[in-house]
Amino acid sequence: MLELIGLTKKFGSITAVDNLSFTVQKGEIFGLLGENGAGKTTTLRMLATMLKPTSGTARLAGIDIVKAPEEVRGRVGILFGGESGLYDRLTVYENIQYFRGAHSFLCHHDGNAQRYPALYVPDPNT
Repeated sequence: MLELIGLTKKFGSITAVDNLSFTVQKGEIFGLLGENGAGKTTTLRMLATMLKPTSGTARLAGIDIVKAPEEVRGRVGILFGGESGLYDRLTVYENIQYFRGAHSFLCHHDGNAQRYPALYVPDPNT
């Protein structure tokens, strides 16, 4: 379940998201629609813990995005449209391995699967 409670994000004097509240039940299909600049991307970035709300909060599977952002990050995957930065000729597994290495995370054989469970991806070739 996803629950937003008074979620607000301000950038200086600009209010990008203003007191947004809604609930999405497990298994429910939900769309976030609006004009350009309506706050859709800002809302998603807050839910993915990429931005901290100015006020309010949200809970993903009962986990508060403000109080436990690391735990939320282990459960959320997000890719925004436009330039993805991924390599078209690589498989999903190869892209993850490449970018994990670029961020100083060694191959999953070094024990990082224990330290970074959200980053562990089993090799589909084994």
